[in-house]
Amino acid sequence: MSQFLTNFIKTQVNGLAGRSPKEWIIIVLGVGMALFHLYFATIGFITEMTFRSVHLMFVSALIFLLYPTSMKIKSLQLLDWFLIAASIVFGVYIIHEYANLTSRAGNPNMSDIILGVVSVIIVLEVTRRTLGWPLVIIGVLSIMYSFFGGYIPGIFGHRGFAFDRVITQLYITLEGIYGLPLGVVVKYVFYFLLFAGFLDATGAGNWFIDFAYALTGRARSGPALAAVVSSGFMGSVSGSAVANTVSTGSFTIPLMKKVGYKPEIAGAIEAAASTGGQMMPPIMGAGAFIIAEWTGIPYRQIVIVSIIPAILYFLSVACFVYVRAIKTGIKAQKASELPKIKEEFFKGLHYLVAILVLVYFIVRGYSPTYSVCIAIGALIVVSFFRKESRLNFAVVIDAMVNAAKKCIPVSAACAAAGIVVGCVGLTGLGLKFSAMVISMAGGFWVYAVLLVMGAAIFLGMGLPVTAAYVVLAVLAVPGLSELGMEPLVAHLLVFWFSQLSNLTPPCVLPPTRLPE
Repeated sequence: MSQFLTNFIKTQVNGLAGRSPKEWIIIVLGVGMALFHLYFATIGFITEMTFRSVHLMFVSALIFLLYPTSMKIKSLQLLDWFLIAASIVFGVYIIHEYANLTSRAGNPNMSDIILGVVSVIIVLEVTRRTLGWPLVIIGVLSIMYSFFGGYIPGIFGHRGFAFDRVITQLYITLEGIYGLPLGVVVKYVFYFLLFAGFLDATGAGNWFIDFAYALTGRARSGPALAAVVSSGFMGSVSGSAVANTVSTGSFTIPLMKKVGYKPEIAGAIEAAASTGGQMMPPIMGAGAFIIAEWTGIPYRQIVIVSIIPAILYFLSVACFVYVRAIKTGIKAQKASELPKIKEEFFKGLHYLVAILVLVYFIVRGYSPTYSVCIAIGALIVVSFFRKESRLNFAVVIDAMVNAAKKCIPVSAACAAAGIVVGCVGLTGLGLKFSAMVISMAGGFWVYAVLLVMGAAIFLGMGLPVTAAYVVLAVLAVPGLSELGMEPLVAHLLVFWFSQLSNLTPPCVLPPTRLPE
């Protein structure tokens, strides 16, 4: 018996052997982050501010470990360790002092202001490292606008705010860095990324691609249609265009090139198809969860409304690739060269069980967090139905760490977007922008929609999807609502338009630097 246990333990942890000290630190942080979220999603209790601050501590530490100061620097620097320590300090300060902070709201002491400044700098730095300069510049301009609005003439001018008032808004309240965007990541997005991580660890990603190829391979645009269909499958559970591109593109792009598509066309098809992943229910991008929190509309209703537009998006991309195949003269592949549909379907039937569990609980009205936690448990159970999908200890650890890594750019974008939202709320810029949109549209919502679409494309030139949605939603949705548009429709229009940031230069898919 003891020999059996010894061999079992060795088998389970074998995949963790040979890791470097840095990798072990990343593993500890990633697993700690996953367990922390799972505990407080199920049996634990914690205040919103504490939850968000601890989450941001984990994210900041991982970013400073994984993303160097610049592309030329490959190793950790003394500055990185200092910033990790500073991230922990400002998070712990919020947790320890939160009761006192709320009691002295509007009258911060020197420690509050110093830690607030440090937190803003750290958030801007983690955003720069993961997403580049555009969102950082917008964040800095928002802060400067809060300070110096009194010097701006016309409709966009305001009385200006004191330094301590702005820092308090951004650091101490739930309307700045720790505001709604970051709260949605903490409350919903991380759990769905964890579910997607477990799915990928069991081999579901490869099955989505193989099954899609079996379904579409007989068409003359087979590999390209496989990219579209597999991106739809993957997007329904990942909610991420970047994850779609990485997981499906490595297989579909070489196949498209092999049958005659030009490299640039193959890449464009994969990028366009993967972008739809953030619109395909049941797991949509972070913006969909923000809509649910912002409007109070159940996530289930958002999913139901989004099904037809998502299908239409993928159908339009499929039509394009079919027409392109005809123009290029690409022929259909022989049936003997393709996997059999029935065989591939039954290979991954157990993956569908976990996904159906998720859909069932969401449709029944359970919270998204509860639904995805049940689905993760169901996935772990069904993974043992087939030998090739069984999870061991090392795979589970890697799935948790990968989920934490995938959450990094989303969390950074939402924390920085919180700075923008906080400044917009403080200065009243949202109402002024909405008034301008209404005036330019002449009271017609069709013209207002076109203006918002243009603004979304412009913002998409520099911002990732979630940040583009949050910035535009806080500025434009009130104006659309004032013109008589339903809040859900207004938010979804902004959400769909913001997806174009995955395709709009110069920050095209993927919009983030890859970790070292």
